[in-house]
Amino acid sequence: MTADLPSFDAPPVNETALDVQFTPIPGWIIPYFGLFWSRIREEYPRCEVKPPLARQDERRPLTGGGLIQLEFLQQPEARCWFHDSTQHRLLQVQPDRFIHNWLKHGAPDVYPRYEKIRSIFEHEWTRFREFVAAESLGTIAVTQCEVTYVNHLEQGREWANLSDLSNVVTFWNGFSSTHPAPDSIQTVATFTRDDMQLRVQAQHAIRNADLKEIVVFTLSARGKPRSDQPQDILGCMDKARAWVVKSFEELTTPAMHKLWKRRS
Repeated sequence: MTADLPSFDAPPVNETALDVQFTPIPGWIIPYFGLFWSRIREEYPRCEVKPPLARQDERRPLTGGGLIQLEFLQQPEARCWFHDSTQHRLLQVQPDRFIHNWLKHGAPDVYPRYEKIRSIFEHEWTRFREFVAAESLGTIAVTQCEVTYVNHLEQGREWANLSDLSNVVTFWNGFSSTHPAPDSIQTVATFTRDDMQLRVQAQHAIRNADLKEIVVFTLSARGKPRSDQPQDILGCMDKARAWVVKSFEELTTPAMHKLWKRRS
């Protein structure tokens, strides 16, 4: 699964998300959030209620911009976050979405690798499917899978000022010498290949945890699995993850690969 993929001992990854989107579960109403939580509360003791995420489409963007989506949400208009006791694992549930996140909370935290995150996702997705079946809520019809890696490129580590980004990412050429260093940057690109779409975004930000300046470098790949079976969902995610990881290597410089301790 990973033999031909680049790997780093000290990657800048700060968050990952394994995301399944499906047609809205027909029988889902607000009380089922609590009933599902009762099944997982021992491992995920803290719950938060958030607005729902809008549905996404893996189709090719329209010329001149992305797809404009008009979303008419039906009840329940809610998404629940379930946090584990370490605050590193997060489950997000809404009537048409199931997401497992790994979250980093500081320098001592070590990225646990995709294989472990995938294994946890598989376990939790199975529990969710079993809950839906046990409550006779209908069939889960999967429409899309997505894998996202969120990387924090820190000022003082990867870059000193934003004009240095050409030493970090291969797609940034900077400006002429007559321009000062930019105050902020934001760039987004999407790519479509076969039945998948890749989205790459770089955005200057201030990290809330320590008020450090960072560039948030996010790569997401999504596509539709061949079927609703777990092996096809996981296979789709493996394919998406491979595109993300290979793109991360291609879009970053050898100097950064050395900093992040790329494995030979």
